[in-house]
Amino acid sequence: VGCELNLLDRSKGGSSADPVLLELPDGRIRIQSPVYSLPLAYVSRRESKIYVAYESRIGVSVLLAAHISVSSGLWRIPLLGDDVGVPIDAGDAEREFVEHDIREWDPEMLPIEGDYRVQKGAPTLREVSLHCVPVLPEKGWVSGGPWSIMGCDGVADQLCREVFASIGQGR
Repeated sequence: VGCELNLLDRSKGGSSADPVLLELPDGRIRIQSPVYSLPLAYVSRRESKIYVAYESRIGVSVLLAAHISVSSGLWRIPLLGDDVGVPIDAGDAEREFVEHDIREWDPEMLPIEGDYRVQKGAPTLREVSLHCVPVLPEKGWVSGGPWSIMGCDGVADQLCREVFASIGQGR
């Protein structure tokens, strides 16, 4: 069953808690969820930066199996899938990140695949299925899924990592 923009009921609107679908410059669709508070940390692969709340540095470094260099201050963070028992050599451009205060992070910055954020909460699996969901700015609609996405529930008092990744293709 196809979607027709003129048949979509826009009067229902949505709540401010609903995710918004945005088309990226390369044509992919981003599911953008509202950000109510800063994460404890955000790792930007594009910028080779880790934005982290000072009071969370130790917990975040343990969760990420990171080594913080005493001499350079750089964070050496294993990539997803790396053996965390293998030390990361100095100068490894893919795995070294410059530390910045989390308040410098821009929530509007587009993530790339492999970026992630650290938040409070327990890992939880969410099912996402889209049917004729409008894409902003007025670019049509998308249907796809169901996809299983690992996220953080925001409830538990532990640290949890949410990874930005491609989840599938819609139509």
